Amino acid sequence: MARLGDAHHFKHKLARIRTRIELQESLALDDRLANIVIDALRLGTAPIRGALFLVTGRESIIDGMRGELDSVSAGGSALRLLNGDYGMGKTLTLRVLQDYAFQQGFATSLVTLSPRECPLYDLRVVYQHIVKGIRINECRDIPALERGLESWARRVKADVQNGGTAPWSFWKLDLPFKEALTIYFEAVFHDKFVPAEKALSWIHGDVGSSRDARQIGVSEAITSANALQMLGNLTRMIRQLGLRGLVILLDEAETIPSVCGISRRTEAYNNLGKLSNAAGSTPFSYFVYATTPLFFEYLADSGVSTAIPNRKITTLRNLSHSEFVELALLIKGLYLQAYGWKGDRRIGDSKLQTLVSACLARFKDSVTPRLVVRTVVKSLDLCHENPGLSFQDIVKALEENVDKKPESG
Repeated sequence: MARLGDAHHFKHKLARIRTRIELQESLALDDRLANIVIDALRLGTAPIRGALFLVTGRESIIDGMRGELDSVSAGGSALRLLNGDYGMGKTLTLRVLQDYAFQQGFATSLVTLSPRECPLYDLRVVYQHIVKGIRINECRDIPALERGLESWARRVKADVQNGGTAPWSFWKLDLPFKEALTIYFEAVFHDKFVPAEKALSWIHGDVGSSRDARQIGVSEAITSANALQMLGNLTRMIRQLGLRGLVILLDEAETIPSVCGISRRTEAYNNLGKLSNAAGSTPFSYFVYATTPLFFEYLADSGVSTAIPNRKITTLRNLSHSEFVELALLIKGLYLQAYGWKGDRRIGDSKLQTLVSACLARFKDSVTPRLVVRTVVKSLDLCHENPGLSFQDIVKALEENVDKKPESG
């Protein structure tokens, strides 16, 4: 007779499988997409498309995101922190969440934070990277904001010509944003390239001073002090353009504790706290911040209060043996699709299970999803490129060449 614990475990596993099937069936897999995914995995990076095919072991994160996105779509704001060691798949998880957000009708922006290029202690620079990183489902490969604004301006041009009122005059936007939109619309209306570019430059946060802003007809510039407020104008505008909101994915290239200077580290933590309470200033926004345990260790020792409750923190656990096997089989399916290859006995399901077991046995506690993924792809490459190579030879070659150094992500 099954124990209650067994029944609960079974129901949980069924829920995970149901979530994965729903997500993967919503994607259209073709040879090109399969190639994109496999090429990225071979390099140890997260695919820019098709990440939802690799959702194994992270289904609960998607389930948790569903309700939070509904709240965001209703005008709220939310922050989710992903806590994971190197190689545990933080960047891949961000890509999974990005794919899901696209499916749900949100714009997204994935930003890599770093002390030099995009430091969290400078919200104006973060704002700039967010705006330039905005993508929509129909326009994933190039910045989407300019294209969306131009399309929208062309649509409302006829209404204004017929005596209608510019729609943004009714939007709940701050005066500087309305000024920039007015300049942009009038420039598009009269086919004037230079004023349109200047207005877009202001919206992108590239106008650095109030004096420069006034020269193009906007009353103030975007600064670190008002960046979140201006981002709120942007999310309201995105909402009015027909999207449900903006999902902002922040991928930490270097941890905040590595930032030089106590004051800058403190400012970075304080800014994260602001993101956690941004509903008033930045509606229709969902922030996901991916970091490492070092972040939380320093935060606990620093005395800085960010008011981030534990319920907003998701720890990326390592995958179980069965989940690693499931992932290996998914990768095999993608590989066969990508190369139009039927495969052979050397990569049968039982062989891949043996390969995963050998990898886990060899690396024990140091094994990571990234390590297993690259091992599986390498084994498939060896089989595909060397028809005469035995399975034992493949395992031996992998043992000699697997890179055990931890990598970020």
